[in-house]
Amino acid sequence: MQTPPSIRIAGVNDEPSPSWDLDEGLDVLDELGMKFIELRAAYGEMVDQMDDDTFIRVADRINERGFTVTTYLGQVGRALPDEAIRTQDIAHITRAVQRADYIGTTQLRTMGYKKGDAGTDWFPVAVEMYTAMAEIAGAGNKVLILENPPNTTSAVCTAPEVLKALQEVNSPHFQLNFDPGNFGAHGEVGIDLFETFKDYITNVHVKDIREPGDKNTYCIAGDGKCEYPKIFKRLREMNYSGCITAEPHLLHAEQFHVSGRENYMEAVTRILQLLEEAGYAVQKS
Repeated sequence: MQTPPSIRIAGVNDEPSPSWDLDEGLDVLDELGMKFIELRAAYGEMVDQMDDDTFIRVADRINERGFTVTTYLGQVGRALPDEAIRTQDIAHITRAVQRADYIGTTQLRTMGYKKGDAGTDWFPVAVEMYTAMAEIAGAGNKVLILENPPNTTSAVCTAPEVLKALQEVNSPHFQLNFDPGNFGAHGEVGIDLFETFKDYITNVHVKDIREPGDKNTYCIAGDGKCEYPKIFKRLREMNYSGCITAEPHLLHAEQFHVSGRENYMEAVTRILQLLEEAGYAVQKS
């Protein structure tokens, strides 16, 4: 009998904890038997906001508890790319390369950059930043992964914009963090979306959406319109071996849409089921 291909499942460390408590989130992941995490926030701070002492304390605690970090979920690309933010983001991505070395990952997340006044085309400004940051990432043997935000105030958020950005930067050090739920917030769902981006996917976030265009209807994978059974099957067929990361965003009223303990455990259980149905052997640790 042929051995099924394996896939790693990871969790966003703070997603189970509305208070962003480090150990609370890790406790839930431990209960699920999951030892792969994406590092986003702890002790009330996003990872890019942490000073070096706090970051080292967080990283050492994660290591002490036996977790492996798959992605540094930085916040570069969230703000309006004016001159001050551009300078800040270059500094943050440079520091992120060093921090990624410390925690043992190669992936650095960026977002879609906000649009400012209507008299400026903010898309080329964003692409200029991605190009510069991808060069910094590449020099440190890292990959900058683009995650499109679910809001319409960003210069790079819809599928055509994301594809154009990936094509214009055109670098092996600038790839896609594929999040079908974020595209769903823009009304973009279905397996055709996967086919558009399949050659750029280096990481996958999992959230589903009941009503495309309304991010307040995020739901457990398989209960919405993102077509996760088809996506997981296609990932297996193309021999995708990166991570599948549970980020369901089920507490819609909370900051950054965390999920809480029970919701998160239910969401992970469903993801595991769908991955196994797609023919994957799931690796949790």
